Amino acid sequence: MVRHCRPELLRKDCYEAVFEAVKGLGARLREKSGLDEDGRALVQAALRGKPRVLLTDCATVTERNEQEGVALLAEGLFAAFRNPAAHEPRLVWEVSEQDALDVLGTLSMIHRRLDTARLGGTTAP
Repeated sequence: MVRHCRPELLRKDCYEAVFEAVKGLGARLREKSGLDEDGRALVQAALRGKPRVLLTDCATVTERNEQEGVALLAEGLFAAFRNPAAHEPRLVWEVSEQDALDVLGTLSMIHRRLDTARLGGTTAP
């Protein structure tokens, strides 16, 4: 995850670090799933419904809830941090250091889950 935002972190540019890190999650999901979507649509196609990328076996209610919960976290990151950064100038939308640390921690957890994920159903996109 850090490879996507290392220069921005070293400059302590929270706005750009978060923006680049969330875009990095999109790249990772496209790589894992083979899908050509972006943002929330990518997360939904890759991790929800009949997921192409399995974070769990999805065999029990608990495993399905876990899969859905991580997917919702990823969707939320796109909606709350990537989308505003893509559409609002930094003068009107700011990312605090605390928000950046929280977002990067959540992204780190999602990436760790993707490290052990496997390909699920591969219906045509």
